[in-house]
Amino acid sequence: STQSRSSAASDVYKRQVSVGVALSDVEVANTVLAEVDHATITVDNGDLIVRATDNVTVNSSSEAAAIAAGFSLFSASISLSGGGAQADAIVRGSTEAEIGNSTITLTEGTLSVDADQDVTVNSTSGSLSIAGSLNSLAAGGSVANIEISPSITASLEDSTIYATDISVVSTLTPSGLAKANGLSAGPGAAVGVSETEVILNSTLESQVGGSGTITAQSLNVESRTDRIIDENNVEVRKTGEAVSVGTAGALLGTTSTHADVQNAGSVTSRILDQSDLNVQMTSIFADSSATHLATADSYAGGALAFGVSKAIAESSTTVTVEVGANSTVDGTSLTLTSQRVHSQLADTLAGSGGLGIAGASASSQTSQRGDVTTSLGDRTTVHLSGEYHQSTIANTTLNGTVVSYAGGILAGGGAYTDNSYTSNVISSIGQAADITASRVEIAAGNTFQKPDVGDNILGATGGLISGASATSTTTLDLSLI
Repeated sequence: STQSRSSAASDVYKRQVSVGVALSDVEVANTVLAEVDHATITVDNGDLIVRATDNVTVNSSSEAAAIAAGFSLFSASISLSGGGAQADAIVRGSTEAEIGNSTITLTEGTLSVDADQDVTVNSTSGSLSIAGSLNSLAAGGSVANIEISPSITASLEDSTIYATDISVVSTLTPSGLAKANGLSAGPGAAVGVSETEVILNSTLESQVGGSGTITAQSLNVESRTDRIIDENNVEVRKTGEAVSVGTAGALLGTTSTHADVQNAGSVTSRILDQSDLNVQMTSIFADSSATHLATADSYAGGALAFGVSKAIAESSTTVTVEVGANSTVDGTSLTLTSQRVHSQLADTLAGSGGLGIAGASASSQTSQRGDVTTSLGDRTTVHLSGEYHQSTIANTTLNGTVVSYAGGILAGGGAYTDNSYTSNVISSIGQAADITASRVEIAAGNTFQKPDVGDNILGATGGLISGASATSTTTLDLSLI
């Protein structure tokens, strides 16, 4: 963890300039590898575990303060105050558990290949800027950024395996919380900006097969991103959360806040092309579960007061399960499941008030894109004594809330929400594929929810002359293929 602080003060007569700047920057890029390669292993009545684990916790914080104050009996004093704080936190790197080009025999045992990573990141910035004379400018900015983009891979490739049970699993539990808070004040002009951004762009892969033969009672290939929950299945932290708060008070007060959460990751579980599986029960599973929240609040006060807030929460995560082309699966049952359960919420507030002109604009934007796919490859043969199940599910929750108010002799306010869902759910059987089973079930579902949160938009203005506008839009483009 890193922490930075900066403060500056000026109290000389006539002209006062005070600047405070603080920067905190943390980057973690671990490489964790557990590998078995070109090996021959025989175990009687025992297990073989190949596991790579990485737990990362990052805290980055930055605080800056600047104060300029003065007084002159005979001439006008001028004071300029600027405070800026930025906190950045980045987690990259790779976690890999691999078996390749090997021959492994477990007469009565389990083979496990596990790659697991937990990532928790906090980034916090705060700025204070005060200018004390009538001819003054107080400007402050707070920025907090997070990037979580590791690669997690579990693989069992180009090997001949005999075991009772085989498990190949990659998991990631990410959480990023970015907060920025800024305050600018003075009798002259005050400007405040607060910005936060959380980027999630991880790659998860679990894969089995290639050359060689795999023989087992059960095979579980699984790749998933998990939420942080407690023992009662209650969420403890969001997957990604950005919070921006800005306040400005002066004769002329202007504040702008922006909060942005983006998830562009991928989750994939696959059987490689030209694989040969002799497994009684085979399950191939990929899942992405995530919640995202963006909050932007701005408050401005003065004879001229303007407040602008914008919050964005978007996901384009793809989820894929596939059995590669020209493969053979012999056994009792085969289950292919891909699913994505994502929730995006954007919450904004913009307020301004004063004796003269006041304006406030607040907007929230949420979206979900990215395909969810389950496929059986071309010319793949599946011979089962039991059932074949193929399931593809996308479940998306989007919503935005906006509060905008302005009060003054001349007051104007605007409130806007936009929710957009564009996603394909694809469940396919390849050309010349051959399935023999007691039952074949292929299912696909694409669902959207916009829960009741009360009023999505609250917009109000008050003054001798006032006007307000409000717009809420939800666009759906759902496809089952």
